[in-house]
Amino acid sequence: MEQLNQTLLRKTNHTGSDIRVVTGQVLNSKVFPRQSVVAAWWDWKDEFHLRWQQKNHINVLELEAILLSVKHQIQRFKVFDRRVFHLSDSYVCISVISKGRSSSKQLMRVLRPLAAHLLAHGLHMVLAHVESSENPTDHNSRL
Repeated sequence: MEQLNQTLLRKTNHTGSDIRVVTGQVLNSKVFPRQSVVAAWWDWKDEFHLRWQQKNHINVLELEAILLSVKHQIQRFKVFDRRVFHLSDSYVCISVISKGRSSSKQLMRVLRPLAAHLLAHGLHMVLAHVESSENPTDHNSRL
């Protein structure tokens, strides 16, 4: 498990471009198909559940879920000066977090506190795409 995590972290790119996991080749982020990781590479367990109190655009809700995940890791595991690995099935969220900006005011409303938490705790977020059908968190969001 540790070796897999180290391999994936070595193959990340700060610009948000996709990395071919097998070869380590940087791909143009505008070229498809993008490569996803396999969620089954890790063992997953539910840490928390939350029902949204308000309706919002799916991209905003996905970004809020990532923010909640980061807050949870900070509070529960006391992470500080670490790389934080997160899977998402939202290319929008992955791109917005990688770039650190968006033209959407709704996304920026969530992105600013996320960036503040990452900066305040010395965290560097590493994002990987997972297919929606393999996303370990999607099952609970459909209940």
